[in-house]
Amino acid sequence: MAGCLAFPLTAAAADEACPPPVKFGEGVVSTDAWEWRLSFEPSGRQMYWSRTRGWWSATSGIIAREFFADGLLIIDYPAKTLSFTRTHALAPDDNNALPYERAFRIPVSIGELQTVGNLDTGANVAFVLPSALHAQVGTGRLENAGPGQLTNGKVQTQRATVKGPFRIGDVQLSNVEVRVSAQFPELLVGAHALQDAVVLIDQRSKRVAVCNGAAGAR
Repeated sequence: MAGCLAFPLTAAAADEACPPPVKFGEGVVSTDAWEWRLSFEPSGRQMYWSRTRGWWSATSGIIAREFFADGLLIIDYPAKTLSFTRTHALAPDDNNALPYERAFRIPVSIGELQTVGNLDTGANVAFVLPSALHAQVGTGRLENAGPGQLTNGKVQTQRATVKGPFRIGDVQLSNVEVRVSAQFPELLVGAHALQDAVVLIDQRSKRVAVCNGAAGAR
């Protein structure tokens, strides 16, 4: 299912069948006004469907994080599918399954810099960098980008291009347009950075896999 993993997804229960994924078609979630986006709010305790406008815009319902606490969530961006199963699991000892302690802060590298990023699968940006982090990795000019919308307010942002490369799991991105804010406390990894990815989240093992779906990871 995920080619960046060095092992087949481990079965958690041999007698449980994995249900087929549901693909969202035009007029269901994807329209001119809506795009399929699954968002985690900054606290990481809830996720929800969101509009494309803003980082965390209007929602059409909330799914609590506990909903998929006892299984494997698979978000396939290229195929626009969302799957959940208790049959399979990410093994804690696989090198390509990224560990986290606080949901969902995973290892990210920017060039030679190793850091931690808050994985937000629905944020309508590629990356948001705190100003202090941008000072370490950015060389381009900063331009005003206006306010960024959060669930609980707005932050002032600037726009820049960062050479990188950014590496999150099996995904590598170079020359990425990012948002920079002195008001933002941590690196955020948003949906634009994941558009060619298959993301697997397993809260049982506290592991996340980010696979390159464009390279046949599905």
